[in-house]
Amino acid sequence: MAPAPRPRPVGLALLPGLCFLEGVMGRLRRSTMAATEQRHPLHARDRPVVDRLLAQNTPTDQDVVDAARLLQRYRNFCGAFDIQRDLETVLAAWKLDQPALLQRSRAIWASGFHPTSLAGREQIQVGSGFDSQETTNLTP
Repeated sequence: MAPAPRPRPVGLALLPGLCFLEGVMGRLRRSTMAATEQRHPLHARDRPVVDRLLAQNTPTDQDVVDAARLLQRYRNFCGAFDIQRDLETVLAAWKLDQPALLQRSRAIWASGFHPTSLAGREQIQVGSGFDSQETTNLTP
């Protein structure tokens, strides 16, 4: 008896214009990426954080958490290649790979970590959108 035919794969690579192709086929030349690169809505807020991470030789807990958060945010995003490239540079400087960074970040959160502002005086909000919206003091 002949084996059943294998179903035709319907993967992201078959859909035109998706970033998946970029990952499978390797980095495209910068001139061709500029035409397909998307602008992330939080790029302007994240760029100073990435610049701060690039300046750190020894990361603090806050640095590790920020790097892990940004890696997750920009993973598989079809744009912000400057941030993605700089995050790779940060990991190399810290001698960490992505799984090690994520494991370290989870351990930091499990130890009771709560992020603080860079001034270190106040705790900041945490949640799925804590860094994507401005907060205002609603008390009179």
